[in-house]
Amino acid sequence: MTSPRRSSARQRSSANLRVEVPPGADDPIALLSAGRARLAAGETVNALLLLRRACAGAPDNAEAHFLLGAAHHRANELPAALAAFDRAVALDASQLQASLGALAVLCQLGRASDASVRAEALLARHPDDPQVQYNAALVCEAQGQHEAAVERYDAALTLQPDNYSALLNRGAALARLGRFDAAYANNVRLGATHPDRAESHYNVAEVCLALCRYDEALVASERALALAPEYPPAHRE
Repeated sequence: MTSPRRSSARQRSSANLRVEVPPGADDPIALLSAGRARLAAGETVNALLLLRRACAGAPDNAEAHFLLGAAHHRANELPAALAAFDRAVALDASQLQASLGALAVLCQLGRASDASVRAEALLARHPDDPQVQYNAALVCEAQGQHEAAVERYDAALTLQPDNYSALLNRGAALARLGRFDAAYANNVRLGATHPDRAESHYNVAEVCLALCRYDEALVASERALALAPEYPPAHRE
């Protein structure tokens, strides 16, 4: 579950905009396909317009509602995103990504306890899905339950050892708990597993500073800067 982009004034007024669609695109499936493409291209406003039309033309299409929820989420239109995700799941209970999207939105709305109830239900149905374990960890973090979050990250990593987001957030959770030696081991693993990601090396540097391992912190910061010279946190090291 990642944080949505802030909505721009243009996104917030999307209901008043128009977008050209190909001839014959009154077909809900064509609208769905076009909306999916616009969403993938980062054209959130256009995606919203197309996907609203797709859902209106095919109100029982679970994928259309899921994609509409994803577009609303990206535009930071949280209540609308939750409604669309929930509609998708109501139409098709196997819409796992819609269920996970709803967890993220609930946490952003400050409804972490509601998200926790849903996360437990998902864990019962999908105990071997690393993405479910990862998102359940995020719900734990939203509730301030960092030890429980580490356990969920561990479960996700058992299922998918190179899961970048799980490793990244596990290290941060361990540091918040003051378990800096464990965070160091985690972040060294992160840097080794994902050597092409600047944030991997920055997180190694960060925990090295907490452990007064200054030479290692400098080396890790230089690696982060070599990969992403504009990366602000590494400059602060």
